[in-house]
Amino acid sequence: MRIGHYYADLLGDGGCPSNVRFLSQAQLKRGHDVIGFGFDGPHGSLLPDGLEVVTAARTPFGLRSLIRQMIHGPQRPDVMTVWGALILGNELVMRAARRSYLPTMLSPQGHLDPFLYSHGRRWSKRTYKRVALRPELARWTSDLHAQSPYEAKLAAELGFTGRSHLFPLGTPTVTLQSSRPGPLRIALGLDRDALLIGFFGRFDPVQKRFDALVDGLSRCRVLAERGEVTFVIAGKGDSRQMRQTRRLIERHQMSGLIKMAGPFEGEDKFRALQDLDVLLHPSRYEGLPRVIREAAAVGTPSVVSLQANAELLVRAGGALLSEVAPQSLGRVITRVVRDADWRRDASRAAKRWAGQNDWDACAANFEVAFEESISASAA
Repeated sequence: MRIGHYYADLLGDGGCPSNVRFLSQAQLKRGHDVIGFGFDGPHGSLLPDGLEVVTAARTPFGLRSLIRQMIHGPQRPDVMTVWGALILGNELVMRAARRSYLPTMLSPQGHLDPFLYSHGRRWSKRTYKRVALRPELARWTSDLHAQSPYEAKLAAELGFTGRSHLFPLGTPTVTLQSSRPGPLRIALGLDRDALLIGFFGRFDPVQKRFDALVDGLSRCRVLAERGEVTFVIAGKGDSRQMRQTRRLIERHQMSGLIKMAGPFEGEDKFRALQDLDVLLHPSRYEGLPRVIREAAAVGTPSVVSLQANAELLVRAGGALLSEVAPQSLGRVITRVVRDADWRRDASRAAKRWAGQNDWDACAANFEVAFEESISASAA
């Protein structure tokens, strides 16, 4: 099978480009020809060996050139995945693919959440939703890759009536031995047995809802004051994001009770995730964040929001669901601090789920979805 991937920032660096790279690598290992389509970018060296790449300038004419090569060029794929829903131009790719009978699946990547359309550049996003996204889902999209029932439900509410394929993106295969204390505990001066709970990842106080998280942690203040648990916000961010986070902590009078640490890169990132007893990730919108999957791979369970699109991990027992609200977070955090049995069982469940949903399993799920799409197109 010749598989195509269209992602505007294919040659960029970040969460979604890395997902495309890992999936492409798994598909290549399974014997497929894989072609990536996207705009010119600086990180071509990150792409896996064997991936054919077709690029163009980031202009309307460049997009037209990419569409022409996808549909009419010698590298036309048998099937294609289009990544991201709230990306200008994706609706044109989906329309052209549908008109040329190229089986194409849209992977929204968390871009259907209502929060996106009520925050930031609201007018332009709402306009795009009305004039492009709704027609794209209702008329041009036959197949949808949803990472959670919540994401599939949002697509249906926007007019999608095609086939939904429900499965998560892949988790990395991690072979680390448990070796606490790792870099996060060392940075915080904690031994291997201290209970450590907190956020890990990219500092984005709005998307990650640090306001609700810090407020929720403040409702568990007495647990930290008694020494029952250490709270942490770890990862990386720019200077503005770091200042915003510190101000939130100070506003809730949690300075000294919520530690900050990081960044951690490479293998240290996985060892730092392994240092956590529970990952807190109450995102306002996400496409099943990579850090939740990486945490599961090292046996760290999570507390997640519905909008993080991690319901399948919750169902498997490797995470708990919480509303993105201080009261709900406070209750769930108190539970995971006091329930050692849950932490033990959830750790095992998370690792088991990760093993069952590695990138090879993800590639296999895409194959099944594509075969269904091809069969339906031929009928």
